Amino acid sequence: MPFCTFLETEQNDILAAKEGHELLCWEDLRKMKYSWSVASEVLGIWTPTRGTFREAITDFNYEGYTIPKGSKETTVQSPYTFVPFGGGPRTCPGAEYAKMVILAFVHNVVTKFRWEKKIPEEGITHYPSPMPAYQLPLHLYPHKC
Repeated sequence: MPFCTFLETEQNDILAAKEGHELLCWEDLRKMKYSWSVASEVLGIWTPTRGTFREAITDFNYEGYTIPKGSKETTVQSPYTFVPFGGGPRTCPGAEYAKMVILAFVHNVVTKFRWEKKIPEEGITHYPSPMPAYQLPLHLYPHKC
């Protein structure tokens, strides 16, 4: 899991700047740019498939249907689609608090535990989007004090 090294490095740098058992502060949370990117992707705020084609670039078959080249996606987003924290005039007033809680959780998990995949060679499924074949089960081990 090489991407985890970026997350771990960011969190350990913040921890190293702390003295003793000093708690996280607002400035620490503002430094967690990579951690928030990870959390946003997990929550579905940012999608890793941003910029994908919305027009068929070749003819292809899907579940017995032929989609001709040049076909465009005509569906609009359902008004009931989950959008974490909402948006526009209905943005959740607790969004910043939720962000703080998420980042504090990430910080504590990353700095207090090491993790290993239970299935080291777990594959990736690609439907409807790339994801671990078995939901990425982990073993968490507390760091020694």
